[in-house]
Amino acid sequence: MGNYLWFAGITQPVTRYIMAKALEQPVLQHAVLCTSAALLSERYDTIRGARRYLEHKQKCLGLLREHIDSLDINEGVAAAVFFLLFVEIGEMGARSHLRGLKSVLDYLKKKGAEDQKKAVVQGEEMSDPDKEKDKAMLNKSDFTNSDMTGISPLAWLIWAWGIRMDIGIATLDGQPMIAPLPVGPEQETFHRSWISSLSDPTIPDSAEWGLLNFTLDNIMHRGCHVARKARTIRSSPTYSPEVDEAKIHRLCQQLDNDLEQWRSNPILQQAKLEEEFHQLIAGPIPPECCFLHYPPAIVHNRIYCNLIEDYRTAKLYLSLVEYPSPGPNPPGSGRFQHAVEICRIIAAKPLWERDDVRGAEEAMCLFLAGVVFGVEEYYPMESRWVQNTFEQYFPTFTGSMRKEDLLGIWLENCPCVPMVREKNFPWTLLSSLGVSTDGLKV
Repeated sequence: MGNYLWFAGITQPVTRYIMAKALEQPVLQHAVLCTSAALLSERYDTIRGARRYLEHKQKCLGLLREHIDSLDINEGVAAAVFFLLFVEIGEMGARSHLRGLKSVLDYLKKKGAEDQKKAVVQGEEMSDPDKEKDKAMLNKSDFTNSDMTGISPLAWLIWAWGIRMDIGIATLDGQPMIAPLPVGPEQETFHRSWISSLSDPTIPDSAEWGLLNFTLDNIMHRGCHVARKARTIRSSPTYSPEVDEAKIHRLCQQLDNDLEQWRSNPILQQAKLEEEFHQLIAGPIPPECCFLHYPPAIVHNRIYCNLIEDYRTAKLYLSLVEYPSPGPNPPGSGRFQHAVEICRIIAAKPLWERDDVRGAEEAMCLFLAGVVFGVEEYYPMESRWVQNTFEQYFPTFTGSMRKEDLLGIWLENCPCVPMVREKNFPWTLLSSLGVSTDGLKV
């Protein structure tokens, strides 16, 4: 999961727990083995690894069907669905697995809330009508439950991972599936509690760092829903620029306010001061670690820098939803500075020397920076740097997806990016990357 909550000391204890559960639950065991085989096959391109991946995937799918049919659903089943989703991001099956994960977690939330409200007699059998009712609830894709306390901390962590996956898929097809989580002081307290229960207490502020990451993901996830709503409004036959653009503006401004409130967190402010101090005492920086002629970025705390990179990406995303046109405008939007800062952080250490490259996530950061730099019309030199760096992610850090495929998908489906023609594509010429514009609709 790259940068996601590992810094909060969650990965190691959760991994141990899941491995122990996998020994007890065959469905989770095959899901873990399926994921391991997929990662090994992707890295070493072996026929044996691909065969083992398909073998364990089929066994896992068969066992999942049995669990769902019998309503034998627990957090181990949810984890198994998540692993299948994880290995198929970017593939056709990803959305169906995300739908399955959402249904399983909704079911666990519902059942957990019910169990808290009534005493369950030990050994009591569920009647057939009750089983049919629960199956119908599980299969209802739009089922939502406002109760937040009905599932375990591990299930909430899986839910958080699902939100991050939903963001990734939504940037590909513009259709976020999971409903946005409610926000407010009460919800923040609750999320801090389950993150704290999974965090390593020996790591300073581990739960707070975890909450910061989770909160930023939730803001970006809400941004995906606003982007979908904005595209729907603008394509409506009853679209009124004066009325509807004001509505889109209000939605984006609310999220922008949430982003600024997130950035004002004392832990982030302290980390910023530490980064600025190390910037002052840094020695000479090699040219390959610089973004063109801009001052080099010194990365002291990679956790903080990755979060700020995601924050700036969210700012660009929402700005392009609010004002859907390439380039650094409108004045005062901060687009250009956010794009420059993203590139400075990415340039700070060569990809092949990093152990935390986040693949398609950072490719998306570069893509939005390229939209802002706007090729020959605005910043051609910056645009060319983005293009060259963007291409370095393929295929090593993005799996089987080619740059031509990913660019084509983003251009055609990403709600925050306007349908652009070759003349104003964010870097060089669209045709030079092998992406046809004939089928794109303006």
